[in-house]
Amino acid sequence: MPIRALRMTLHPGQEAEYRRRHDAIWPELVTALREAGIEEYRIFLDPESRHLFAIMTLADDHRVDDLPSLPVMQRWWHAMADIMDTEPDASPQGVALAKTLGKPLPYAVGALVIGAATSHTIVPPTPNPLAAATILDFDIGVMTFAGLGVGLITALVVMKLYFLILDRGIWNARTDELNVATVGGGETTAPVDFDRIPLWQALLPIALPILLILSGTLYDYCQQLGLLAGDTLPAFVAFISDRIVALMAGALAAYAVASRSMNRDERDTAAATGLQTAGMVLLVTGAGGSLGSVIEATQIGQTLVDSVFRETQSGLGMILLTYGLAAIFRIAQGSGTVAGITAMTIMAGAASTGVVDPIWIALAALSGGISIGHVNDSGFWITTQLAGFSVRGGFKTYTLGEAMVSLMILALTLVGAAIWG
Repeated sequence: MPIRALRMTLHPGQEAEYRRRHDAIWPELVTALREAGIEEYRIFLDPESRHLFAIMTLADDHRVDDLPSLPVMQRWWHAMADIMDTEPDASPQGVALAKTLGKPLPYAVGALVIGAATSHTIVPPTPNPLAAATILDFDIGVMTFAGLGVGLITALVVMKLYFLILDRGIWNARTDELNVATVGGGETTAPVDFDRIPLWQALLPIALPILLILSGTLYDYCQQLGLLAGDTLPAFVAFISDRIVALMAGALAAYAVASRSMNRDERDTAAATGLQTAGMVLLVTGAGGSLGSVIEATQIGQTLVDSVFRETQSGLGMILLTYGLAAIFRIAQGSGTVAGITAMTIMAGAASTGVVDPIWIALAALSGGISIGHVNDSGFWITTQLAGFSVRGGFKTYTLGEAMVSLMILALTLVGAAIWG
């Protein structure tokens, strides 16, 4: 079942009128859409930008490209032309969001979940991997290199395996999807002229912090090899490779790139919205850090290390216990950030013993932190509601995708620890 996606734009103040007209859509138009092979048609409205995001699920033998020539379609366009941006022939002025996909929607949603979960979990500058370097006392550049390498392998392998599982028929559209055409939702907005921004500029706010962070690691490595003089980082290199400075540079780069398609007020509004989101991240991260401090003060982690590992000195056992602790916290309270930070804080004593490199403890905790995302995780509901899936459909996309990512990272962690310690 191919999928097509389109973005259209309403005139200011026409949101309610658009809903009213679509609620009274002509029966002959519905018949024409079905006969053209449109099996499902969802439309989401972003109130802030007035963008309409349309997603069509098509039959394999669809004839959607013939719709513009139908009189009923042309009449509908003219009937809607006064409330939305249109072309000279009255057809909606749309921007294709994706080429036609040869697979049902769960493939696309699953791929997004897998890619987002992998990068957000183990690749700086997201909160958890940044915290890992501080809690376990190792170079943030090492976390970046390891996160990029493990993350790339994980995303590619897990996507392939997930698609194979879907190919075997686990998806049931009747029970896993909510077959209701929807208008609403959406909290993100993209500027109308965003497609004019070159790819390298769009990637700059993400790439710049990573490159700055890595500069310190690479400089230190060159010093160890004797390629550069000294045994401490120069003040300038230490400054630009600091994670706070690097993230600030990324934020400034985003503001500069946005100036191509947004005026000052729009940039300020977008920045304020981002700060609101960041506030929640800081709150969750702070809660995890507070819980970790309580655990550290009570010396639960040191007691655990003394009782389990002092005699056996098992690196494998340390990794598996770290993963298990993070998984338990994740399942119990839903936040992967709290789960990962708490598990790393508990196992900080184990990491200091030298039995296994701290990077493997970090990867084990981070992978356990995304092990089972279910109904107590806000991401689960965002995914299911935006995609129009039932709870059962959410389990088959969000939960299954993240569980597979978690196990793949754990497997690579065990292999890495066995080879490099």
